[in-house]
This record gives sequence, C-alpha cells and structure tokens, in this order.
Amino acid sequence: MIKTILIILPKSIAGCLILKGLSLALNEIGFNVVVINIDDINNDIIKTYNIKIVLGYDYSYLMDDNVHNILSQFKNLIFIHYFADIPTSQLALGDKNIELYNILKTKKNTIIYIWDENYLNLFPNSKFLPLGINANLYKQNFQNYKYPISFVGRPIGKKRIELICQIVKKYSNNFNLFCFKTHFQKSVEYIIENKLLDEKYLNIYKNCYKGFLKTEDELSFVYNSSCINLNITIQGKNNINYRVYEVLASEGFLLTDNMDSIFNNFEVGKDLEVYNDIDDLFDKIDFYLKNNYIAEQIAINGSKKVQMNHSFEKIALKIKDDILKLGEVKNDMQ
Repeated sequence: MIKTILIILPKSIAGCLILKGLSLALNEIGFNVVVINIDDINNDIIKTYNIKIVLGYDYSYLMDDNVHNILSQFKNLIFIHYFADIPTSQLALGDKNIELYNILKTKKNTIIYIWDENYLNLFPNSKFLPLGINANLYKQNFQNYKYPISFVGRPIGKKRIELICQIVKKYSNNFNLFCFKTHFQKSVEYIIENKLLDEKYLNIYKNCYKGFLKTEDELSFVYNSSCINLNITIQGKNNINYRVYEVLASEGFLLTDNMDSIFNNFEVGKDLEVYNDIDDLFDKIDFYLKNNYIAEQIAINGSKKVQMNHSFEKIALKIKDDILKLGEVKNDMQ
C-alpha cells in the first residue's frame, strides 16, 4: 500500500520553495503527497487523506501550538524534519526559545535531516541530507542582462550586512538587492545604528532595493538576467545553501563565498566562481563585469551540473529508503 505524506509548508519563503520542489519529487517516486500551509492544518486533513507521514521544514509543526496539538492526537504518525538552518539559531527557532530544540530531541517516530554535517551531533541519530533543486521550476531563456550585480536574500547578520555595505560603496547603483521589505527596513536601521554608511551611501543603498521575489519564476528571471549573482553564506559551517542551487538552475552566474563543499560538488571556474575575501570579491566582480561572455558560459555549465547531480529526486529516494528502514512502508513503490 502506497503511503500518503503530508508536507507542511512553513511561513518561511525559502522553506516553502524547498518543500514544494521536494513534494514533486516524492510524488514522482510513488508517494501520495498532500501539501498544506501550516495555518490550514486541521483534524479532517489527517483523517480524510489517511496521512501516515508528516514532513516539514526545520521545526515544522512544533512552531505552531495548535498544529502540534492536532498532530499529537494521532499516535502512529512518522515525522520528518528537514533542517536547512542551524537548529539552535534564531532563523530556525523563530520567536520560540531553545526549549523547542529540547522537545525535538526526545521525539519518537521521527527522522531528522540536517543539510550541514557539522550539526549532526545536535540530535541523536540525525542524518546528513544536502539540499537539491527541481531545475524545471527555474528554467529561463536568457535574453539580456538587466542587473549588473544582484543579491537575493535577507540583509541580516554582521557578516552579510557589512559586506553589502562595502559593495554599495564601490559599485553604487550597479548593486541590486531583493528581499522582504521588512527585512530591508531592519537592515537600514542596523546600518544607521552601527554607522556603516554615511548619508550619501545610505541613500544609494536605499535605491538598490528592488523589492521582494516570491515565486520560482520571479526568482529565476532575476538570477538569469543578472550578470553576477552573489551568495553570502550566514547559516552553517560547510554547506551549500538553497540560493546556490536556485541561481545555477536558473542558468545564472554565481559568485559565492569559499567553502569546501563547493569544491566537492562543483568545478570552480567552470560551473561557478568563488571569492576568498573582500579584495578577491572585488577583483572577480570587476573581471566578470568586463567579461560577461565568460560568466555566461559558466552559468550554462552550472545549470547542466545541478540538473545532472543535484535533483530533488535523489533527495526523495534517500527519504524513501529511510522510511522503509522503519518498517512502516512496504517496498512496493518501484
């Protein structure tokens, strides 16, 4: 009997994009998949669809007391948590305290996946599971470059904001920032409070803000039409975040911070490019702005690499194998 997986979409945009892509892959390998926003969960959904497995992003259903209470009424459910944020960080915990982490550590019938191997020690029997991508959702036909330099993501954290400020000082309006408006406003407050930009450059920074991207089509258009897409990692120690896969799947050129995991999965200088420090970053931005035909070929190579090696189907097959090991799902889903 094929089992039904309930995928709970979080309020996090990145989490929604990840789980939507994964849900398609799980469906393709034989699971019945029901995708529901966390605010829409109720008792009838579990009963109507005969849910056996619940999969969510980070702490998932534990973030909402009402949803937690509903799911706790069903004693034979298997729970799967897929972490793409550090489990003890505010990005994962939200407005909850560290007790949420302690609760999850004691949960039974639970599989915990973490995208960065450095955090496997946080939970007993947790498993390493890198992120992937459904490249079909990000397909774009390149027309021309609209944005010289782009960053898509929250302008938060000392490392990221300070680097963005340095970029604004050097490249001014050639830099483009896409994020949720509230996050942008908070970054302006942080910059003012810490005196990172004077009035002239603060106004330039405000003009760099180009709005919020929500759908795969909106994201992939910006990635594909940016000469250089920046990645500034703030979560994890040695991981590949979702932005890397998104940019490459969109056939965009990616310039990312240097980590071993990048070298282990991609050919630097052929599939994407890395920077080591601020001087190296500026040198490479200058080079690829002047030689965008090279960036274009690298973007094509990177797109092919993620399609071949980093599909969500491989992630889904790993999840299926782990569920089968629990003895709860018959291996009749080939």
